[in-house]
Amino acid sequence: MRAPIFAVALLGALVTRAPPAQSGDTVSGFPTLDVGGKRPAWYHAPISTERRPLAVFLHGMCALPEWECPVFQRATSSSWLLCPPGPAACQGGGAMWVGTGAALEKRVDKSVALLLASEPEKVDLGRRVLIGYSLGAPAALRIALAQPGRWQRLMLVNAGTEPSAAQLRKAGITRVALVAGDQDATAGKLKKTQKRLAASGLDARYFSMGKVGHYFDASSAERLGEALGWIGADWPSAD
Repeated sequence: MRAPIFAVALLGALVTRAPPAQSGDTVSGFPTLDVGGKRPAWYHAPISTERRPLAVFLHGMCALPEWECPVFQRATSSSWLLCPPGPAACQGGGAMWVGTGAALEKRVDKSVALLLASEPEKVDLGRRVLIGYSLGAPAALRIALAQPGRWQRLMLVNAGTEPSAAQLRKAGITRVALVAGDQDATAGKLKKTQKRLAASGLDARYFSMGKVGHYFDASSAERLGEALGWIGADWPSAD
């Protein structure tokens, strides 16, 4: 489901369905990267001049980075935030994270490579978080499981995805955040998943986005702050 446009005061700029940005453009404070196709990836730098971790966000069904990425901008207080568009175009606009595993991985890998080329001394690829919202969550899990050791942490938001502790350990995932709005249909399933993962000894925690359903509102960025802070906390020291 597409997220509604959120408050200007909270995000610093109104995010609209603007014409496609070009690589190198800066839109609402977000530089862009040409990953091929009609839409670029968006990214945002952390408030630091040192090498910092990377958080990659996969948007929901028939959405685009510019509609949802600003909600997660709070992550950039300690990490780079990279938001590529899904590889499959929707008939009515937007994109989806569906297709072959190779296509999903290629889109993310290309986006990461372009960011690294743009900021070679500042992005720490040894500390990576993969975030999936709604339909982006099963794609995030597929990518993480297919690339063992590449992603250390995982965040699933408003999704019915139910990973097992064995899968996550095999993929090298050491910490998982499960997040949902109280009125979202996936909240109960994610709570049960968190309890099951924690009981298996995995570092997993559930976070509420408050009294919202399958969408973001003006308070979502603030409510996601705790989850984003926890998922990126206590990293091993950079090399």
